[in-house]
Amino acid sequence: MGEVFHHYRVQRNLSLTDVADHIVTKQAVSSFERDQSTMNSAALVAMLARMHVSVQEFCHDYAYDGSYQQLLLEFN
Repeated sequence: MGEVFHHYRVQRNLSLTDVADHIVTKQAVSSFERDQSTMNSAALVAMLARMHVSVQEFCHDYAYDGSYQQLLLEFN
């Protein structure tokens, strides 16, 4: 999941600070992108909105990872 998030962030030329600001720490985003930690759904949705990425778009791209079921579980 973190790899997909990282792809969107880099594609939009945003820094860790840009997406994390007032939501989570930049260290939390970095750890999430490296799949070393999870991200709560509220923070993830807020950061996706900041990047102008819909939850549906993120889920669609994440589904190609074969981990869609895990994503659904994390949002519940």
